Amino acid sequence: MLSINDKVPSFSALGVNGSATREYSDKDLAGKWSIIFFYPEDFSFICPTEVTGFNRHIEEVKKLDTQIIGISVDPVDMHKEWIKELGIKYPLISDEDGKIAKSFGVLDEADNRAHRATFIISPQLNIEFTMVTSRNVGRSVEETMRVLRAIQSGNLCPADYDPVKEE
Repeated sequence: MLSINDKVPSFSALGVNGSATREYSDKDLAGKWSIIFFYPEDFSFICPTEVTGFNRHIEEVKKLDTQIIGISVDPVDMHKEWIKELGIKYPLISDEDGKIAKSFGVLDEADNRAHRATFIISPQLNIEFTMVTSRNVGRSVEETMRVLRAIQSGNLCPADYDPVKEE
């Protein structure tokens, strides 16, 4: 799995944002903070709680000059349905062959689906944070947001530090 200070691997795949389909790549990450999260599949039990959780924070994410991208092995057409149904306001990338998840080191090759993995990536395309959880446990979007704010603060940040609470 990629770790802190590793560079984002080169990738390119179709994705959907709203109703628009286009090619996404690692070049889309340059110059802006990014949260990339991998999840096993659309229309499952835990995944929609995470996808909608990130969606609830979209305005805060934009204020932090950050973008969110979700990635799963689902095809573009399924992503389109899910975006419409859930009202998602950020891109979902289709990694049908699992190559992106594999390049990040988070592909479960037993069933060709991604583990639940989150990466915070700097504008210089360096990994600043990574977390992987069991498929049975959804991630805390609040914790991801806290870590993003802490990293962006540039401060030494003790446990539970949150720049918003420090103001």
